[in-house]
Amino acid sequence: MKEITRSVLKNIKKLKVGEAFVVSHKDLSYCPQVNSLVLLGLYELGYKQNTFGNQDLGSSSLFDKRIGLFHKRTDCSGVILQEDFNVCKNSIAALWLAVSGRKNEAKQIMQTLFDSAAFDSEKSLFFREFNVSSGNINKMIITQTNLWAAIALNFLGDKRGKKILSALEQEKLDKKEGLFGSQNCKIHSAPKTFFSDDQALAIIAYCLTKQEEKAKSLCENLLKSKLYSKKTCLFNTCYGLRSINYGKSTYKNGLCGIALGKAGFEKERKALSKAMSALLFDKRTGLFNGSNYTKTKYPDSNVLALMAIEYLKIKHEVF
Repeated sequence: MKEITRSVLKNIKKLKVGEAFVVSHKDLSYCPQVNSLVLLGLYELGYKQNTFGNQDLGSSSLFDKRIGLFHKRTDCSGVILQEDFNVCKNSIAALWLAVSGRKNEAKQIMQTLFDSAAFDSEKSLFFREFNVSSGNINKMIITQTNLWAAIALNFLGDKRGKKILSALEQEKLDKKEGLFGSQNCKIHSAPKTFFSDDQALAIIAYCLTKQEEKAKSLCENLLKSKLYSKKTCLFNTCYGLRSINYGKSTYKNGLCGIALGKAGFEKERKALSKAMSALLFDKRTGLFNGSNYTKTKYPDSNVLALMAIEYLKIKHEVF
């Protein structure tokens, strides 16, 4: 495991262009979520931000000073490729800013989201995203979007984080499955889908809000569900009413490993760590593949994988 950790920390620098990490080795663009997760993960692993670059996302072209939020994506020269303001990406960026000591800026981002067209005051939940230029609002209520917002708010000591988690239970927790369902961002007409990373984030959010029994129960349901492969000790991507996506995503399994550790399921976390190292790690490049189906290298997925593997050694200031 130590060799894999050293290898990833060494080779992840290849996924940087300038001072920031790109989305993948095939997608040379900047995203606030990717860079925030990488820096947050490296911090939890004990590495200072400037070890891997010291880009100030708040002063980059990703950040719209007029609106006070991050755009979805820019190219490496700073040209905006996707101007929408996505709640999930802004919540993760706010979380990193808070962890790195810039809590006032983080609080302002979260308050701007609450004051924006992206907040559904009737349900006390966030929509997916909105576009100021066009006036369009994507009113899909995505489970992980609200979980990241809840986690960021909780870290900031904002009680609205727990309220969002409670509202999400009412809206998305399926009593029959005992899991959080969500809409599929890629297939808008698809019926309710159960994603492994949604459950992981919910377990983490429960633990952070001191709802350990709910975290344990959800973890047990996750391990008994179609999302878990006993054969591989890894988690499938998702399942719906008609099918199961058996893909083993490094990103999703990284989060699941963190969640297992957080909820005290150490035996399962260790088994997952070994399986990720055996089935998802690419020895040739020294980095984790995106999944068992693709060799694309994503910097945030690699850092989440390390956090799952090195769970007992991380700082746990957030996770």
